[in-house]
Amino acid sequence: MLRVCYRISFLFLVLFLLQASVCSASADFLSPEERDWLSKHPVITIGPDPDALPFEAIDRDGLYRGLSADYLAHISGILGVSFKVVKAQNWAELMTMAKQQKIDLLPAIVSSSPRRKFLSFTSPWLSVPGVVLSTHPYSSVGDLKDKTVAVVDGSVWDDYLSVHQVDVRLIRVEDNRTALELTALSGVDAMVTNLAIATEMIHQLGISNLRVVLRLKRNTDISFGVRKDWPELVSILNKSLTHMDPTVKGDIRQRWLTLEPIPWWRDPSFQRIGIFSFGGFILIVAFFVVWNQSLKRQVRKRSRALELAHHRLVRAAKMKSIGQLAAGVAHEVKNPLAVISMGVEFLSSSPDRDATEQQILTDMDDAVQRADRVIRGLLDYSHYSKLERRPGDINEVIKQSLRLVDHEMKKHQIEVCLNLGILETACFDFTRIQQVFINLFVNSAQAMGEKGRLEIVSKMDSLSSGEAELSQYYHPGQRVIKVTVTDTGPGIGDTESEKIFDPFYTTKDIGQGTGLGLSESRNIMELHNGTLHLRNSEPTGACAIVILPCDKGDIDEENSTG
Repeated sequence: MLRVCYRISFLFLVLFLLQASVCSASADFLSPEERDWLSKHPVITIGPDPDALPFEAIDRDGLYRGLSADYLAHISGILGVSFKVVKAQNWAELMTMAKQQKIDLLPAIVSSSPRRKFLSFTSPWLSVPGVVLSTHPYSSVGDLKDKTVAVVDGSVWDDYLSVHQVDVRLIRVEDNRTALELTALSGVDAMVTNLAIATEMIHQLGISNLRVVLRLKRNTDISFGVRKDWPELVSILNKSLTHMDPTVKGDIRQRWLTLEPIPWWRDPSFQRIGIFSFGGFILIVAFFVVWNQSLKRQVRKRSRALELAHHRLVRAAKMKSIGQLAAGVAHEVKNPLAVISMGVEFLSSSPDRDATEQQILTDMDDAVQRADRVIRGLLDYSHYSKLERRPGDINEVIKQSLRLVDHEMKKHQIEVCLNLGILETACFDFTRIQQVFINLFVNSAQAMGEKGRLEIVSKMDSLSSGEAELSQYYHPGQRVIKVTVTDTGPGIGDTESEKIFDPFYTTKDIGQGTGLGLSESRNIMELHNGTLHLRNSEPTGACAIVILPCDKGDIDEENSTG
């Protein structure tokens, strides 16, 4: 282990002696006074522009890079001095620090009259042309009159344009990157910089819409700017630049002034294709999402139509069964009932009947009449004649129906409130629709008992999505005639809502109804391509809603016959 340490120490000693000999040999061009000055100033502070590649920059890792960095690294090896980097936020801050002599050297700067007041300059170590970049074509500097031109605050181009005879509106920014982005986005009309920086920045940012529109007569002569009170350093640096191997200079310039091809993922054409492809993909996804939602709506609509059709078939089957039953009852029961009725009438006409016998005969006659009403209700329910549709006003049907049940309303002391709007003409069977309203009015009166309130409202309305699903003939937004019949009765119980339209279902006392009124009313509305549904109202009572299309045109023959 000790032997290894000796070997490493020996290697360091050899390298130090070689470096010292090289430096000593390389610095032979300096005078004794200049070498003495260097020995007293072994560390020289420098202030590089933080974002001015290819000349110089501070990268993300905090390292000093660029043409000036490579020049100073080579000069450092020749002179045997160290260059200490002082970092600043922007070029304007560097200029302030240079005026205050907080830094000794600005590695990449262009000489100008204002700067020569506080800096001394070496011979230029690089010269590149000044250029104007823009998205617009300009044929001369005079075309920039009254245009907005971006420059880096405190740069040589700021000084140059400030005293130039062309009247331009200068926009001073912190760095070249900001100026390029403003120009590419048309925030300003043009920007002025040198060709090397413009080429490097456009390459870095992948900007494709900017181009060099003018080459200025003035070149950017890059020099070392030294604090005014150090003329010795100016002479030392000039001699160092003169004695630099031309091959070294060529390698440095080749490294920074020859651009590598732009990576394919940063190529503007690829990026445009990628953006269009991504946009197309988003549009395709959006199309399929909308299409899928549309299919779901269609499926729900078709499912609802199938469900309604199924209910229609079930009701049709019930009606067919009831029709067959009614026909049999009419044949087998109606004639015997007629015989019984005549017998009861004959027995009742005998004068020697006591009160008990007479009451029995009366009860028998009531039972026969009730059975006869049931049979007639069955026949009416199961057998529809052809609908006799004609244009008319539903409000007139409502008024006529109320006149026919006026006795029932007065009997129960029911307050009737009419609120009839202006309705469009519709085609309907007057008698059948009247039967619907009479059933609804009588049911409400019987449900309320005494001193209730019946409100009838008619209006033109547009169907909501939920209402449109009640029938396969409707669509959302369709204009229809809507009539609501609201009472103050007990409402509809939870167990009654699903069975209230079933044939023979009734909540009335035995002998008070057949349970066919609501079922028959719904069938009548469906024959008219309309609907009838019930719901509870607030705070109490039930509400029947009748919806009838405004079908003034041809009548659907299939729905016009029983």
